[in-house]
Amino acid sequence: MRKGLFIVVPLLVGLITFLFLRSVFLLPANKKAKEEIYVVVEPGMTLSNIASRLKEKGVIRNAFGFRLLARLRKEDTKISAGEYSFLPSLTPKEVLTKLIEGETIKRVVTVIPGAVLDQIAQAISDSGVIEKTEILSALIAEAQNFGVASLEGYLFPETYHFSKPITSKAIIEAMVKQGERLWTEEFASAAASLGYSRHEILTLASIIEKETPLKDEMPLVSSVYHNRLKKGMKLQADPTVVYGVKDFDGVIKKSDLSNPTPYNTYIFPGLPPGPIGAPSLDAIRAALYPATSNYLFFVADGKGGHRFSATYNEHRENVSDYRKTLKDDS
Repeated sequence: MRKGLFIVVPLLVGLITFLFLRSVFLLPANKKAKEEIYVVVEPGMTLSNIASRLKEKGVIRNAFGFRLLARLRKEDTKISAGEYSFLPSLTPKEVLTKLIEGETIKRVVTVIPGAVLDQIAQAISDSGVIEKTEILSALIAEAQNFGVASLEGYLFPETYHFSKPITSKAIIEAMVKQGERLWTEEFASAAASLGYSRHEILTLASIIEKETPLKDEMPLVSSVYHNRLKKGMKLQADPTVVYGVKDFDGVIKKSDLSNPTPYNTYIFPGLPPGPIGAPSLDAIRAALYPATSNYLFFVADGKGGHRFSATYNEHRENVSDYRKTLKDDS
């Protein structure tokens, strides 16, 4: 009897140990699950904290076993912070490998040319990185750090990739610094030769961006505004009026044109106080290097572009032609 126990007990212990190790090292949390689970590993988290979070989220079966696996492999201090996506069908070893290799999720944030701060904050929020209200609050605080009244026009339009955890400050800095990197010494010199600051060029570029989607047409639009500024004429740019209208409904009214907001270039001469959106590199170049022309006016041609003119009489004819086009289309 005792001899039998001496044989059976070690076998049972061995079997239990095998089953435990198999559960800890080999078995996924849920072999059939197909829904991804998102887990954020914060900077400075201990292995114990990480294992507990993985267990709570349903990524692994056993937190103690996961810690043991990491220590046996001498990888307990190699886990990278960030946001991860896991399938519960992954084995603990596969989960650990993903953490070690830093296969974090990259959230895509696209800032389109012409976007205003509210739209940019919404794009960041839609990506799932940070809530819109938090970004908007940070934009106000960070404007002071960059020495401007507002960061409107300073967040460069581009596609960015961010991984959690990340702060609003870091996101804003990335977008502002991208614009600063692209503002070369050549651009600074060109602005100085025109007698404008970077802020003024970004302001003009933002108007150009709103006026035309056509890259090749931007220098012509720029020439109109440069010519008007040289002559002391009001810019009379509709996009600046729109920017100053709260809850704009898509149609510019006479009351909008007479509304004395600081951005109404039908009322106030010169450039508005600041950019009215995020200008693209093409628009910035156009603002710095306008086409050589004597144009002072332009109006839509009904085909996506514009017709330019040097005199008011020519402009009136172009406007009349445009209105005829609208009637014919209706």
